[in-house]
Amino acid sequence: MLGLFVYIFIFYALGIPLSLEFYVVVYFIATAVQDAAASFSVGSLDIILASIFLLYGLNPGISGITALLVRSAGFWFHLFVGFLAVQYMGARNLISQTPQLKGSHQKKNEPSHSGLPNNSINAAVDEHFH
Repeated sequence: MLGLFVYIFIFYALGIPLSLEFYVVVYFIATAVQDAAASFSVGSLDIILASIFLLYGLNPGISGITALLVRSAGFWFHLFVGFLAVQYMGARNLISQTPQLKGSHQKKNEPSHSGLPNNSINAAVDEHFH
């Protein structure tokens, strides 16, 4: 249903208010063609969408722009947002991991040789120099 609203908003943004029948028909045809066009070359769905818009009497230039906007909002935007989400999650996981140093096996209750608070960095220094 969200995909249908994308079509409606794009056409209204371009100043092309058409009937609800047009949006529903174009949305379902485009969805069916998108599934079938997966085996075709890149851009075939864009050409088919522009041709459908031409059949409904739109200007060829507006048909092409509308087809590209619909494809951008319906396909490429999802890929871009997904890419950003994966990058964010990966960076967050990398930042949240704390590295374990070799000397971190010293117990927290044992005093360190240097007299400094017992943490993994001081334990590694103590092990290296003593």
